[in-house]
Amino acid sequence: MAITAEVRGISPGQWTVTARPVARAGRASPPPGGNAAGALRMPWPRRVVIPAGREAKVHTSSLLRAKVPGIIRFAYASLVSLGVLAGLGLEALLLAHGHYSAFRPTVFSALAIVAGVVGGKAWYVAAHRGRKFDGWCIQGFVAGAAAVVAAAAFAGPGLPSGAYLGVAAPALLIGMAIGRPGCF
Repeated sequence: MAITAEVRGISPGQWTVTARPVARAGRASPPPGGNAAGALRMPWPRRVVIPAGREAKVHTSSLLRAKVPGIIRFAYASLVSLGVLAGLGLEALLLAHGHYSAFRPTVFSALAIVAGVVGGKAWYVAAHRGRKFDGWCIQGFVAGAAAVVAAAAFAGPGLPSGAYLGVAAPALLIGMAIGRPGCF
């Protein structure tokens, strides 16, 4: 198991970190001192060496250059971007299949995505009572995007509101299905 901690407000440099194994009920803890073979274990995909001993020298780094076991850098941004493009593409395809113009409804949906991003950040900050600002919340995204999509349906995106809502819903769900695994 690898645990990564983010510690803010410390000086860059080399630090000596000491940890001790703690056993939970029903789980065995590693023997004290570890073994030499344990130092060679490196989890995929980042290949961060996990020292087998109780003490290890580590270096601090910026968040963008941090090596976190099990995290593929930029996976979140890549999958969310792919989800946005797939959702907008699906919406355009469904509109074209229904013989509607895709430009104006897709512009409304792009505005809904912007509102969703703002809503996702606001929901995250509110959920953490203003103590954390480094995350997003899918519930806020859906709330922000839904408000704009509903307003666009009533404002008239150039097609019947039922048709617009009918193509916006699967586009949102497919986009979320592609982007959501980036959270993990």
